[in-house]
Amino acid sequence: MTPPRGAAEILNERQKLDFVVNTIADRAKNHANMTAAEAEELRLKVRTQAIDLLDDWSKIAMEGVPSGVQLQYQMEVGGQTQRVILQ
Repeated sequence: MTPPRGAAEILNERQKLDFVVNTIADRAKNHANMTAAEAEELRLKVRTQAIDLLDDWSKIAMEGVPSGVQLQYQMEVGGQTQRVILQ
């Protein structure tokens, strides 16, 4: 697992995460009994949401890291860190 203060690693790893997006989207497509069109619509929706989350996370990291702000996932480690909250 990634350490709490590893949230900024998204800047180094983002390009490698497309397989995760596609895996999650394919799983959603195959999750329930739907028509082929409904399943594909769900796959595309989940894929878009996953990409948006990763892009938002990257943007937060890009804005924080140059100014010296450390990012973390939760309030697990003390010190001057900014918690990453994606909605």
